[in-house]
Amino acid sequence: SVYKGTEIVATTFFSEKGERAIGTQMSADAKKGVFSDDIEYQVEEVMFGTRVSSNYLPFKDGNGNTIGAIYSGANIHDSYNEIVTSIYINIIIAVIVVTAACLYMFYIVRKYVTRPLAEVANASNNLIEGKLNEDDVDIYRYDEVGRLTDVVNKTAAEFRSYIGDIHAVLSNIENGNLAYRSTLEYEGDFVRIKNSL
Repeated sequence: SVYKGTEIVATTFFSEKGERAIGTQMSADAKKGVFSDDIEYQVEEVMFGTRVSSNYLPFKDGNGNTIGAIYSGANIHDSYNEIVTSIYINIIIAVIVVTAACLYMFYIVRKYVTRPLAEVANASNNLIEGKLNEDDVDIYRYDEVGRLTDVVNKTAAEFRSYIGDIHAVLSNIENGNLAYRSTLEYEGDFVRIKNSL
């Protein structure tokens, strides 16, 4: 709205009668702030039956005298509702983003940690149960899970070679070939087995 002096001369506001509020007078407090104190004046007030947050900006003539004001106001109830709605929307968006991030993390952990470790555990159980001809675990990574997989695969390969060698020695003995000697290199505590053969 535009005030000439203390009276509205142009506005988008409508009075309680439904007509443009031309001719409406500025409140006494606003008049003091704009004309006496010569400042931008802000106040909460009731205007046309609605509680509004008002802002009066003085404007001056060529001599620097205040001759009116430009007014803007916002319905406090509507502004409050917009703020509350905005907060709710932001909370909902935050919950959606956090949920999506958690689901993504769950997927990543499951894909790169849980599933590979389950495969390694299964391969280890096969070793315990003596199932040495099962396929190696196919996980080619350069982290702890990859190193663990490599150790389990190498252990299974070593066990297969030791058992194959022991089987060959015992088969030769069974067939009467007592001169057969193992050529496989045994490592660690398994050297005692080779010495016994």
